[in-house]
Amino acid sequence: MLALTAGIDQELPKYDCLSELFKQAILKGQFPIEFVDRAVRRVLKLKFMLGLFEEPYIKADRFKEVL
Repeated sequence: MLALTAGIDQELPKYDCLSELFKQAILKGQFPIEFVDRAVRRVLKLKFMLGLFEEPYIKADRFKEVL
């Protein structure tokens, strides 16, 4: 909850990062869903700007060029 309120939009240590306690806090109204919505909106916007919806995988032969 601290990370979302601080503006950190994505956590990458493992696939299912949200704990059951966090999910319950949202469902019970103890944590505003607006913070989750904001993070999702910004991550999706960035992915759209990067073209990841049109072409989600890099071409292996362009690997060095992209980096």
